[in-house]
Amino acid sequence: MSTKAGKKSTVSKVVPFNPLEKTVLGAAIAEVLLTTPVYSLKVGLPRRGPGIYALYYSGDFAAYGRLAERNRDTPGSWPIYVGQALPVGGRRGIEVDIDGSELRERVAKHRRSIEAARDLDVEHFHFRALVMDDAFIRLGETSLLALYRPIWNSYLDGFGNNAPGKERVTSKRSRWDTLHGGRTQAQEHAERVESREIITREIERELSNTNFDLPSTLINAAEQSAATAPAMDIENAVNMDAS
Repeated sequence: MSTKAGKKSTVSKVVPFNPLEKTVLGAAIAEVLLTTPVYSLKVGLPRRGPGIYALYYSGDFAAYGRLAERNRDTPGSWPIYVGQALPVGGRRGIEVDIDGSELRERVAKHRRSIEAARDLDVEHFHFRALVMDDAFIRLGETSLLALYRPIWNSYLDGFGNNAPGKERVTSKRSRWDTLHGGRTQAQEHAERVESREIITREIERELSNTNFDLPSTLINAAEQSAATAPAMDIENAVNMDAS
C-alpha cells in the first residue's frame, strides 16, 4: 500500500463494544424505565416488587420553572428525583421476596413528604417505576443519577431522608427541608446558615445551566468514533498485521 510523499494515512483504534459492560447495562435499564407508564403521584403504584423509580414535577414553584416546563410539554420527561427500593434482605445477600411492597411503600413515603411541604402540591407530581431483579437495582439508580443529575439528588439534599435517630438530631436541617419545610422530622434538626432565598437562587442557577436534551438513544457507539479514537500510522498497522 502506498501513500503520497510527506503524508501519512491513519486508521482509528476502535474500542470493541461490550454489551455486558456496566455503563451499557445501566443505559439499557434507564432506557427501559422511559418506556414505562407515567402515573400521578396521588394514585400510587399499581404493582408490587422492588426496583427503581423517577419523580417528575410540573408545577408552579418558580425555582423549578425550566424543569417543570419540560415536564408540562412532555410528561415524564426530566426527573426531579430518582431512587431505588431494595427488597427486604437484599442488603444482606439473602433470598428476597420479589412480590414485596418496597416500591409502593417508597413512592408512598415520598407522597407524604410532598403533601407535608408548605409550597408543593402533590397534584403536580408524577412518577415512573420499574420492577427489577434486585441484582441490578443499584446499577440502574446510579445510571439514572449520572444521566439526569436530578436536582433533588445532586443539589437539594434531604428529600429521601428518614426521620432522624437520637444520635442525628444535632445535625443541620437538610436543604430540602430548609427550602420547602412542613415535615415534622425537619424540626428535630438545627437550622442551616443558608436562607431559603439563597438556596432558591442557587437552584435557579443550577437549572439554567442544565441541558435538558437527551440523545435519541441512550445506548450508542460513541467510543467507536474514528474522530475521537487514537490514530496510528497505517504503514505500522500493515506491518503489524503482516507479522
